[in-house]
Amino acid sequence: MTKRTILFIFILLFSVVQVYAGSYESIKEKYPADIYIVGIGEVESSKDAHKDKIRAEMLARLEIAKQIRIRIQEKSIDIMCEGEGKTFFDNVSDCRNQITTIIETTVDEILEGSKIIDAGEDKEREIYYAVAVLPRKEAVSKVKEGLQRVITHGGEESVTDEIRERSKILFEEIAREIIRVESREGIKIIAAEGKAILGEDSTPAQAKAIALNNARRRALEEAVGVNLHASSLFYNSELINDLIVTSTMGLIIKQDILEEKCYTESEKIYCVARIEAHVKPLSAGMGKRFSIIKASVQRPDSTHSSNNPIFQNNDEIQIRVTPGEDSYINIFSIDQYGNVIRLYPNAHIKPEIVLSGKEFVFPDDDLRDRGLKLMVTTPKGLSKGIESILIIATKEAGHFLSDATIQNPTITDLMRELSELEQSTWAEKIVGYEVRK
Repeated sequence: MTKRTILFIFILLFSVVQVYAGSYESIKEKYPADIYIVGIGEVESSKDAHKDKIRAEMLARLEIAKQIRIRIQEKSIDIMCEGEGKTFFDNVSDCRNQITTIIETTVDEILEGSKIIDAGEDKEREIYYAVAVLPRKEAVSKVKEGLQRVITHGGEESVTDEIRERSKILFEEIAREIIRVESREGIKIIAAEGKAILGEDSTPAQAKAIALNNARRRALEEAVGVNLHASSLFYNSELINDLIVTSTMGLIIKQDILEEKCYTESEKIYCVARIEAHVKPLSAGMGKRFSIIKASVQRPDSTHSSNNPIFQNNDEIQIRVTPGEDSYINIFSIDQYGNVIRLYPNAHIKPEIVLSGKEFVFPDDDLRDRGLKLMVTTPKGLSKGIESILIIATKEAGHFLSDATIQNPTITDLMRELSELEQSTWAEKIVGYEVRK
């Protein structure tokens, strides 16, 4: 039963027919059929471009749903309910009803992972089009979850030992198929360990966070062959620079924490984190990179800048940036534990393009006169701290860290978003500084 059931999941999900118009030929190269399911929606152009866009995007996603739903529903019911699979259910009718229901709800859940990657008006054909893609790996995972809910009947006591064992074999095979899909995507599964020492100026929670971040760094090192500054316990400007560069080469798309613990050795307290990270190496970008000519962090009354400035607690600072191309400027503050705050743009100050060679100051004198000032402080309970200002210049206006569900963004979240940008469309500068009491 397991082999036949497994086949129905994977043959059906991985043999869907793709539809490509001639003008979408490049999509096949960027989103290959063995990794993605692609849906294309087209509507006749009207005078309402916004309405056309919504309709085309909806049709693109429905095309993905149709590809999945038809092929599963046409063949899987016979395999699951007429063959050996019927032993999972009270009778054939119960099996058909439950499988049909789970297919419908699972497809709806699957579509949440789809993404619109292209949309626009084709004036020659007088249509508005949209293209949606969905990683096949996500589809397989959702089907697994749905089938698991059906097979267990929602309660452990009603499942016999035989069914438990056969279900276990089925789900293990599905897990192996997910790994095979990841392999085709070039994803590497890395086991990594990070360690941190609990110092006088740190807490156990901080040491655990540093250990976890060190494990992430080591996973990236192994996956993309970049040597980060492993000796650095804190996120200083040098390490952040390494991480930003690494984000263009590889991305942790999933991580499982295998172990977290603290222990005492030789009168020192160590915290250790072990993770299994799924790392996706990224292709190097082509073309001319954006550039930032100069960036500095200094006191408003200062006439010169330093590469490694030192400030006193509650000092006021200004950030100065000169881009090499016409750019949108994005400014972030990163503390020594990797936590990120977006300074500019923000909910009150909208982004404006900065011309090549022109100095951008934040906050400028006008904002300061209106009460907006940047003050630096040491971390709570510590006598000194290391912080960094990260400046990112982009070709288009960015919307970094705008996901409301991420309440406390970290450098990892920002790296993930940077990795999705074309490398020739952005540049970065990091300025580190120390704050003392």
